[in-house]
Amino acid sequence: MRKQLITIFGSTFRLSSDGSKMTHGKDNNIIDTLKSFLSSRGLDEQFPLDNWEVQFIDESTGAHATHDLILKVAQIYEQTDDLIAIIGTDSMEEISFGLSLLDLKLENKNLVLTGAMRPADHLAFDGLSNLLDTILYCETQNKKLEHRYYSNQCEPNKVAVLIQNTIFDGGRLFKSNSSSMQGFEQTKERYDLPKFNPLLLKNAFPNIPIITTALGLKPDFINFETLDGLVIAGMGTSSLNQEWIDYLRPKSRDIPIALVSRCPFGNNYDDLSYINSIQKYEDLGFHLNRFRNLNPLQARLLLGYEYLDRQNR
Repeated sequence: MRKQLITIFGSTFRLSSDGSKMTHGKDNNIIDTLKSFLSSRGLDEQFPLDNWEVQFIDESTGAHATHDLILKVAQIYEQTDDLIAIIGTDSMEEISFGLSLLDLKLENKNLVLTGAMRPADHLAFDGLSNLLDTILYCETQNKKLEHRYYSNQCEPNKVAVLIQNTIFDGGRLFKSNSSSMQGFEQTKERYDLPKFNPLLLKNAFPNIPIITTALGLKPDFINFETLDGLVIAGMGTSSLNQEWIDYLRPKSRDIPIALVSRCPFGNNYDDLSYINSIQKYEDLGFHLNRFRNLNPLQARLLLGYEYLDRQNR
């Protein structure tokens, strides 16, 4: 018998618009609600949901999440066959990417994140429909059934995110709109991510800020004394002017500095248009190659995992 668990980490899924009332709290049997709906559609025999259990972890919202949440999800997942983690959508793109960097055994198992873009007392509350879609995704995956209930953009054996009736690849997800019900997308580029031991996250995450360059902004405000690394979101294909290069280059000998683009779409290089656009910065001590296709949030997580891995050796 498969161990199937829905873990609610406290998010918009349970909070009302004033942030206090727990509309879908511990007294509500979510599984019974979903069973009743499936029965009304004649799908209760195909999807009985008898193995699914619900677990409540804490009341924190997406904006209050830390890297500890990534470790919690990974540890719970190791004890299950199918895990649905309901988390806040504010930090969903970081949590999903952080999990995608971990060495998790995903063959014949499902790890899916979901949540809600509207609070539980809103007329357009999407939490229950997202949860139902996520359960049906797991069940159809396990039974090798045709995908009929959602759009699937995620390849097998990946950390998945189901929201807005779509399955996304957690390693390529990004939030493109802060409040739209269609606020999530995924990058078109496919790439292999390095994998790290989940236990690394038992250590404190390093101090790695993200700094976005801007018109006329000077770099001399950066205090390197407490930094373990730095992500620079540069203009265009991560371009830096000479003042930034001269200021950052000596520091790149002490801490890793990753260059990515500040643009919502596109890469941190363009060798077709600009000759040696990667190598010229790599030769100066900056890091671009390992951060191709990554946005600033993703680059920060990868840089942090690399730091923890070095410290653990």
